[in-house]
Amino acid sequence: MKLTRIMAAASAIVALASSIALATPSTQIWIPSTDVKGWKEVNIGIDNYIRFSDAANAGVNTYDVGVTAGVLPFENFKLEVGVDYMTDNLGASGSIYGKHPIYFNAKAGIPEDAFGIKWMPAVAVGMYNIGTFDRGATGGNTMQNIAYGLVAKTLPVIGRISAGGY
Repeated sequence: MKLTRIMAAASAIVALASSIALATPSTQIWIPSTDVKGWKEVNIGIDNYIRFSDAANAGVNTYDVGVTAGVLPFENFKLEVGVDYMTDNLGASGSIYGKHPIYFNAKAGIPEDAFGIKWMPAVAVGMYNIGTFDRGATGGNTMQNIAYGLVAKTLPVIGRISAGGY
């Protein structure tokens, strides 16, 4: 009985503290979304992707620290820009990804029901992993430069449905 009360109190504290953060996602687990930061909104993200295998081909750990900010003062057309420090922590061993860890991103979008048009879907276009190093055919690059476009609509009961491509 006492454990139940403690668990309920802990859950309530976590729920209340989580709502205070007011975090607005710009991505959904490293995939783009139609959410775009508003004017002067800033998001600092810290992501650690850690492998759980010691196999030689399991890949490397990836660490990402970035900041994204909304830069347009409009309600119906938003633009965000950002920069990330993303590394595999292997810079000393010759990895170009560890030696050139700066990546840029940008996204423009129109929110749902913008301009007073009821049932209008959200629309977004952007680019991410815009790298800073290109050695061409002689040694790789960090310029993934991934462009994408998305359309999304939130439906009652179902939630948000998104479609897009890159």
